Amino acid sequence: MSGLGKLFRVFTSPLRGVLTGSVVDDILQLLGGIIDRVVDGEQDADRIKERINKLAEQNRLKEIDLMANIILAEANSSNIIQRMWRPLIMLGIGAILINTFLIAPYIYALFGVDVSSPLPESLYDLLGLGIGGYVIGRTIEKSVDLLNKR
Repeated sequence: MSGLGKLFRVFTSPLRGVLTGSVVDDILQLLGGIIDRVVDGEQDADRIKERINKLAEQNRLKEIDLMANIILAEANSSNIIQRMWRPLIMLGIGAILINTFLIAPYIYALFGVDVSSPLPESLYDLLGLGIGGYVIGRTIEKSVDLLNKR
């Protein structure tokens, strides 16, 4: 996948690991198949699967809540380093991406010198986590503001 394709994937699904929980979904699907084979009666099997899905959803919501609490605690900290480390990392990643996709191609086109370097896959994952954290944090901030106004 090209660098722009990876970047597009990051921006189109910033919360993919949290909200989709692909590993959890795979386990739930596997459990559903086992339940269908082991449990007699379709209604009983459906009731058990519904209960398992409900527990999995509760755990996902707890995970999102914990992540949001961490982000809010960092944002409200009196220590400037603790407050600013996420934005600084995101700015650094932004600078790397600007160099890779804007500056380096122009330098190569004008001077024939390739100053770009391949980006590691983990950089896109880190970017996705940063964007996801920002989205969750902003959503919670706006929700709290709305609740306080009522």
